[in-house]
Amino acid sequence: YETFAEVLDYCRRSANPVGRIVLMIHGYRDEELFRYSDAICTGLQLANFWQDISVDLKKDRIYIPEEDFKSSGYSEADMRMGVVNEKFVNLMKFQVSRARSLFEEGRPLPRKLSWPLSWEIRLTWYGGREILRKVRKLGFDTLTHRPALTRWDWIPLMARSILS
Repeated sequence: YETFAEVLDYCRRSANPVGRIVLMIHGYRDEELFRYSDAICTGLQLANFWQDISVDLKKDRIYIPEEDFKSSGYSEADMRMGVVNEKFVNLMKFQVSRARSLFEEGRPLPRKLSWPLSWEIRLTWYGGREILRKVRKLGFDTLTHRPALTRWDWIPLMARSILS
């Protein structure tokens, strides 16, 4: 992808329809809710991209836009060689920050939904943010390590989802 706008367009056509369909199945058709859902779904897709950099690279898939490689001074060639340096870390910090912003944009959605969908969406929101936290905890190095949620991660996420 040349630009982040192109990555967002991919998400608009792949991830976002899933959230909209879930809302419609539950009887919601409000544009405001769709916008919140789109933000969460795009955030989830981006979190998955940043989580799976090493996995996707083996499949010759790169979701970091070319414009971001250029602005960071890090290159696709560096990535293919497995170079993890300050430029890579800064590039990943930027990508994770974008995803976090989208999660924040979608944060109001669960409060506008009825139970149990509100809880499921809240849990999904917490799960996506937890992946980003794990990326950060790895020092943003998803080239050599793939962060994943374990069953033990889900227990506090479920509790937090119920209590919030």
